Amino acid sequence: MFKCRLPWCLIFLLILTAVVRGGLLVAAPQSLLGDPDRYYALANNLRTYGVFGEKEEPTAFRPPLYPFALRQMFRLADMQMEDSGTASSSSILTSTHGCGLTSRGCIAFFHTLLGLLTVFLVVRTGMLLGLTRTGSLAAGLLVAVDPILLAQSRVVMTETLATFLAILIWWILAHVSLAERERSRYALTAVTGLLTGVATLCRPAFLGWAGLVALALLLTRRGRAFSPGQCVTFLLGLTLVILPWTVRNFIYFNRVIPTTTHDGYTLLLANNDYLYDWYEEHAPWEKAWDPTAFHAWWSDACATRMAEAGIKPGSRNAELFQNDLAREESLKVIRNRPCDFVKSMAIRFGTLVQCLPYNTVESGSESTMRCASRVGVAVFYLMEFTLVVFGTAAIARRFRTTSAGQRPAYRLWLWGGLLILSVVVPHLFFWTNMRMRSVLMVAIAIVAAASFGLRPSECLPKEDALELKE
Repeated sequence: MFKCRLPWCLIFLLILTAVVRGGLLVAAPQSLLGDPDRYYALANNLRTYGVFGEKEEPTAFRPPLYPFALRQMFRLADMQMEDSGTASSSSILTSTHGCGLTSRGCIAFFHTLLGLLTVFLVVRTGMLLGLTRTGSLAAGLLVAVDPILLAQSRVVMTETLATFLAILIWWILAHVSLAERERSRYALTAVTGLLTGVATLCRPAFLGWAGLVALALLLTRRGRAFSPGQCVTFLLGLTLVILPWTVRNFIYFNRVIPTTTHDGYTLLLANNDYLYDWYEEHAPWEKAWDPTAFHAWWSDACATRMAEAGIKPGSRNAELFQNDLAREESLKVIRNRPCDFVKSMAIRFGTLVQCLPYNTVESGSESTMRCASRVGVAVFYLMEFTLVVFGTAAIARRFRTTSAGQRPAYRLWLWGGLLILSVVVPHLFFWTNMRMRSVLMVAIAIVAAASFGLRPSECLPKEDALELKE
């Protein structure tokens, strides 16, 4: 089942991926110096104090997997973190006084490796789903040069790791469906549950996908590829991974927190009076919202309410209090302005699937190169989404014309559909931008590649290869 032959065209695609992703990091290593979501700081705190937090104070504001992965990269670097304010671009990736990589260089290597594995798994998953070799390679190429994935591979954020985990889980789920022996199916289902738990500790949105996968396992008819027993196995694997993080949070915060304490703020960022007023005055495609006034209001509101409650800023109680306060304020805005809330949901969906990135500088000062790059990104996604329409039509047409005994192979598409659903629905309510769809790009690329053709029905696994042995 897991035999893998690498044709020369796939090898060439992987080399291209390494050149493109690695080349971007070598050409602009300064991009790795930023730390927009403080993942690097969390990893360095783990390195220095052995605590996931700030100095000795624990936190659950961010998911833990990526900082722990970065901590391992620091061990590979075996050197102190460079001062981002004085490090020169020539020494960001490679050590000038040793033979190894710096901590930033190890992150660059880690992201490039994840990119290679992601492209490889996209090609292999495409073959399992019935794509032709050309279509599978096309899906891998779309992922290899995807602008969002390329941009995120250059920054210290979770998208590169989360995208890899998404396609890895889908690939194993496909093998679960195609396994002929019941014991193999249960073992692979347990592995899938474990990996989905790992992914949830990288991006909490995976918890929604886990719930949908478990529901699909439970509702699948007896005698098919799955059974209720496999649903339980999947959930046990998921729980086994998430439980230690949940217990840790209960010990520190005296509350059951299986993911993060970030949901309230993300909900408020998407549903506040400042943003709703902005939508009334500006077209959503005109330019990005400037949240400066909102952040000033939120900082003052938190300081005032915590002072009233006698909570010390920076304490673990403050983290929970701010999350609860943000959730309370956002729900208040939603109740007071329901029509604006519905409008904002439509705008968030449009933002999630938009093709043209916002111009983040004044239109008069935007360089020709920057403008051309934005237009290039828009052209790429317009082309890809057009292919998605044709690919979806091809998949639907094959479903209608394929005999019942050969349809199980096409049920493998279900997992990608549930992945898309698990990301799109929450982001109708929570803060959204183009970056949030990065984890979906593997599924979108595979569907788009279906427009290049699907293998003949007789080349797909038969139903008797998927039924449980009675």
